[in-house]
Amino acid sequence: MDPTAVIERYLALIADPAADPAAIEELLDPGMRFIERPNLFSPRGSERDRAQMLASLAQGRELLHEQRFDVVDHLVAGDTVATRVVWTGTLAIEAPPFAAGSRLRADSSMYFNFRDGRIVRQENYDCFHVQESGDGSEGGTRGTNAGAEGS
Repeated sequence: MDPTAVIERYLALIADPAADPAAIEELLDPGMRFIERPNLFSPRGSERDRAQMLASLAQGRELLHEQRFDVVDHLVAGDTVATRVVWTGTLAIEAPPFAAGSRLRADSSMYFNFRDGRIVRQENYDCFHVQESGDGSEGGTRGTNAGAEGS
């Protein structure tokens, strides 16, 4: 399978709360590493192995009522794919400072490495947006990577 097709399938499965985790596992190399650069929900960033990453997906499904990834583009260079997405999600529960029902948005750059057709490494850079108060328009990050729509 083409690496960009693997990534799009992977993102669709992550966004689908009814997706079988085994379907996600099939796309991941057993030695997979997930690197999350510092952001709103992980101020220090994190690095997880495959099992830890899959466990965090289960936690995310409890936190989010829904989420989606809109792929902007992919750049392929050998076994590496850089993917830009717009991620949106709606909180199912309160996640201070955001109330349940808040809509979150992030522009994300994701870097994937492949081995034998499977994802062996994923590195995410997530830039969260904040809605300007009072005017209803989407705003910038005001020097941070934090924010929510409708909070």
